[in-house]
Amino acid sequence: MAKTTLSINVAGATAAADYETLLIDLDPQGYLTNGAGLEAEYTAESATLYDALQSPTDYDLSDLAVSHPEFDVVPANIDMFSLDQELACFSNAGAAPTPNAP
Repeated sequence: MAKTTLSINVAGATAAADYETLLIDLDPQGYLTNGAGLEAEYTAESATLYDALQSPTDYDLSDLAVSHPEFDVVPANIDMFSLDQELACFSNAGAAPTPNAP
């Protein structure tokens, strides 16, 4: 559907219009991070968006932002797959039983 490409292009156009621009990649697969040329950030061991989502009061989003020639990016990290699973478990824990479930 080209959502990542569209996001990067809109961010580039917004930055070209002299607006400060920040892209936040919440996709566990990190396509936006990689598309912005920040492949090394995807597997970085430093504090990540995953850490900030786990402990929001311990992190400042601006500390997680990585400079890019056109705009800043809060990159995805491979650890986001864990968060995806944790959210699914949390969601299912409070969900109503499915019809015909034993």
